[in-house]
Amino acid sequence: MRPILLLSLTAALLADTVLPIPPVRTSLELGGLPVEIDISGTVAQRDGESSIQLDLQANLESLQRQLTPILQSELNQNNRCGERLAIQEAELIPTAPAARLRVALHVEKWACLKLLGKDQAKRLAGGDGVVMLRLTPVVEEGKSVRLAAEVESIEADGSLGELLKSGPIGAALQEKIKESLVKAIRKATDFKAMLPPKVAPFVTLDRAAFAGNGRGLVLRLNGRLQVDGVDAAGLLGMLRSR
Repeated sequence: MRPILLLSLTAALLADTVLPIPPVRTSLELGGLPVEIDISGTVAQRDGESSIQLDLQANLESLQRQLTPILQSELNQNNRCGERLAIQEAELIPTAPAARLRVALHVEKWACLKLLGKDQAKRLAGGDGVVMLRLTPVVEEGKSVRLAAEVESIEADGSLGELLKSGPIGAALQEKIKESLVKAIRKATDFKAMLPPKVAPFVTLDRAAFAGNGRGLVLRLNGRLQVDGVDAAGLLGMLRSR
């Protein structure tokens, strides 16, 4: 077949083709608890465009529901001498393109003193506080998504506020939260779970954003399969037969 005719047939095949990606359920374990993520979307080839557009939506409602016990499992500590931390409540609130995380917690700082030859624990500071974080998904090099975390506010008085702002508890809180959510995001961006193996390597991510779907938090991903016209026809054929 002549090259010009082949390209013409390919263009006709690809013109305004939109294919749904059936829902795929994947799961992971966070803090000893199972978290399920439902992923669905579409691929679309528009007439005159060289790339196939990819739009995905990962439902994170399961993570939202179990976030409090997950963070309790990973963050709660009860050191005799040092910091004691108890997560009381954690809530993820969609504020597209980011999400706000509200964490209510009880914190105490204890020190061990030797009195009359015996070690005794003494409470130095403590109380309840609320930490508000802004979490923003950021695409890195078109292949992965990291989470940027920014402290919006800390509601706590006196020494407790300083402990949360500049002490090890505040830093550990941010890192553990990011670690837990990034694990979920990695699962949500595992294209091998939803696309044919020969298609997944061609994916380039352009944008990631949190949003609400009326029921809870979702992660929306926009990207493309960047290939030439002939390869695009073959890839769309694979997606049709999926």
